[in-house]
Formats: sequence, structure tokens, C-alpha cells
Amino acid sequence: MIQLLPFTRRSFVIGACALAALLGVVIWFDRADPMRNDGLTTYTDPVGRFKIYTIMLMNESRHDIKLQSVQVNDGEMPMIAQLGVTYGSGHQVQYIGDQTDPAIRFMELRALPIRPKASEEEIRAIIADRSPTPTYYGVMFRYDREPVRQVTIRYTYYGLPKVKHIRSWFEFEVPF
Repeated sequence: MIQLLPFTRRSFVIGACALAALLGVVIWFDRADPMRNDGLTTYTDPVGRFKIYTIMLMNESRHDIKLQSVQVNDGEMPMIAQLGVTYGSGHQVQYIGDQTDPAIRFMELRALPIRPKASEEEIRAIIADRSPTPTYYGVMFRYDREPVRQVTIRYTYYGLPKVKHIRSWFEFEVPF
């Protein structure tokens, strides 16, 4: 019995350290917010029938983010929701109808991961080389039912689900 005591004590210390490390990782992941929304543009069609919103997104981590879904207000699905990517250009993602920059392509939300934000030097090199490399990302959606109060973006980070609620850009949204 006396010989088992050090083994038990050592096992307890190792188990407690492992539990503390796991708890630390869970708390870090819960608090980590790698996706930053960096602006909003709106486009109203010339006749005034609909609005299209584009939220610029940045990945401030070192690991890819994969979009899963976009919801508006109380979990409603927008009429359209697409990932926008700027290739080889310094223009941020924005939808402006027929005048949308040809370097910006819109695609299914899950088509590409959002890569970590490139440095200013990397972006300048991409533009100078005319490289077809993504420089900026955004999400474009159309929602006409009521004024937008909140946008919820569901995504995965390290393969685990995360949720981003965006309210700041919609405080003064009025019906058109």
C-alpha cells in the first residue's frame, strides 16, 4: 500500500495538469474571435426594388476559417448569400451591380476558406505581380423582408463551429 501512494500522487498531479490544460484550451477557443468585420457597403438597384449588403471580413488568425451559413435578424435566411473574394487587386469586396470590379468573384459560401490576412507588403507584391491570389474577402447577401438588425455568420475554426454576430453596421437601418 505504501508503494502505491507515490504513483497515485503522481497520477493525480498529471491528471490535474492535463485537466487544467484542457480547460485553458476550451476557454481560449471560446474567447477567440478570429473573424473581424471590417465594413459594410449597400447597393440598391436602380429601380429601388432590393438591397444587397456586403460585409468585408478579415481572418486575423493563422488558420483558415470556413464559412457555413449567413442568417439575418432572428435566424432568417437571406434570399442570396455568397462569399466574395478579390483576386490580385487592392479593392475590398463590394457588390455594386454592373460596376462590380472584375477582380471580385462571388461564389457559394463554402467554396473557399478565408485565409489569414495578408500583410500590406504581401498584398502589394500580389498586386504588382498580377497574381490571381485572394487579397480580400467578404460576404454578400440580399434581404428585403424587413430592416436588417443583425447578421449571424456561422463558420468553423480549427474544424470546430463558431458564431459571429454583427450588429454594429445596422443600428440605423431604415426600410426603403
